[in-house]
Amino acid sequence: MSPQDENVETMLKRRLLELFDRRSSWHRSLWQVGTDLALQEVLEYAGSYRSSAMASDEGLKYVTASTANLVERDIGLGTGPVRDRIVALLRTPHVRKSSSGLASTTNADELSELARRTRTRYLESWAEVADQRKITPDLVELAARSVAAHLLDAQFSANHLHGWLLSTLDKQPDIPVSDLFSQAHKMWEQTPRGSFKTRLGGSEDLQGGDGA
Repeated sequence: MSPQDENVETMLKRRLLELFDRRSSWHRSLWQVGTDLALQEVLEYAGSYRSSAMASDEGLKYVTASTANLVERDIGLGTGPVRDRIVALLRTPHVRKSSSGLASTTNADELSELARRTRTRYLESWAEVADQRKITPDLVELAARSVAAHLLDAQFSANHLHGWLLSTLDKQPDIPVSDLFSQAHKMWEQTPRGSFKTRLGGSEDLQGGDGA
């Protein structure tokens, strides 16, 4: 591993510890939702718009625009073509009369399927990116925030995640970040999906509430 790679690995580990630590000051803490949760929010808005429960398209336009920007940056979603297709679905004008964009059930179903596929491989994809040394210094913040948000959106306790990371780094201080992401994927995979309460609608934490 080159010196620059070692520096990136160290920065990533430190930033993840900060993001999982409830004692971090507000300007260093995580305030954003992850890409997957943002996509789920888009699908909820789109459903309300198609059913006419939402009279205006302003809310849908806002969430699709902000989520498209997030998707474009998130290399954890997989290949460029996958991200490009998601962005295209988000950026197409959403018009009920012509059933264009996410006003179309077909398009919404496609976005839902793409979101499902990227969700199940999200942390694995980040592990592959790290293993291929594609996380440059300018991508450290994006990588740390994206992975942290994905786990916190799945309602893992921040204290649990902080404790897990501290314990792992104490036992294996030189563990590659790619291995950490792979371990995180296994944790995510082994937690029943049906028990999740997203930040959009619930507040209960998994893995023992606030305890590590």
